Amino acid sequence: MELRCSVGKLKINTAVYGRTEGRNVCPHKNINKIDCKTTSSDTVVRSKCDGESSCSITVSNSVFGGDPCPGTYKYLDVTFTCVVE
Repeated sequence: MELRCSVGKLKINTAVYGRTEGRNVCPHKNINKIDCKTTSSDTVVRSKCDGESSCSITVSNSVFGGDPCPGTYKYLDVTFTCVVE
């Protein structure tokens, strides 16, 4: 995932790796469970991106500390703002 601010620096508000929505978000045939996410999502994304003008994050189980919902197609959902100091 690529995050970028054309002006200012990234401030991560929330980050969720897993699946918290049904098939309407990031559709896939392998959705066995919803409401599953890693507890490290915010920490991982903030450590890589907060204060940067852009950042790149590999979206995988290994980056986020494990598989929060085995057999289910997962996604990374990030909300952020661009802060000008």
